[in-house]
Amino acid sequence: MAPRGFTGSQAAQGLGWLLRAKHDGLLREPLPDKWVELINCLDDKKRERLIGELSLDKDDVTDLKC
Repeated sequence: MAPRGFTGSQAAQGLGWLLRAKHDGLLREPLPDKWVELINCLDDKKRERLIGELSLDKDDVTDLKC
């Protein structure tokens, strides 16, 4: 049984602290190179699709952010 005055909110906060302590190192690791390559490929494909949909000239679009 939980101590008197102990709330669900406090339990959730304590669980959050435990999970962060356990996984903090993993969260700070860089993404694997293959994931970065995949993300860049998807960004390029999305950029190309948007350029085509908007009938833009590739030379006029240098910093299209997707």
